[in-house]
Amino acid sequence: MSRKLLAAAGWTNLAIAAFQAGLAFFGTAAARYFFAPRWAMRMIAAGGAPLILLVGAAAGLSVLVGVYGLSGARLIRPLPALRPVILIFGSLYTLWGIRVAELVWLAWQYPGRIPLRLFAIRTVPLVLGLAYLAGARALRATSVRAAR
Repeated sequence: MSRKLLAAAGWTNLAIAAFQAGLAFFGTAAARYFFAPRWAMRMIAAGGAPLILLVGAAAGLSVLVGVYGLSGARLIRPLPALRPVILIFGSLYTLWGIRVAELVWLAWQYPGRIPLRLFAIRTVPLVLGLAYLAGARALRATSVRAAR
């Protein structure tokens, strides 16, 4: 089951990378819809080298995370430091995704004022993080059995 979670998380990260790369070329309206920060929207409006660097860095990191997920799922060859890297990615994603609790609080305080897509945007990292953490645990169990 954990291998399937890692595979799903890996493929999702690769899809996110493609989405991030495409989003920059749809303009500021698309960036605003997905709650991009103002500085990113200014960069998208201006275009040029800084935008290419930003998109390259964001998409490149998502590709790296996705490839490690696929490696942990044994869909591609094992990568160096597989378990620690997956554990780090899982922890960071989970910590980032926990912010959805803040939205629940705000939605309770201000009913109808929090867009539903914001819940989705903040829930995805939480789900991905938990999938990576489950995969890291399974990788540990596999390595412990192999050592015996």
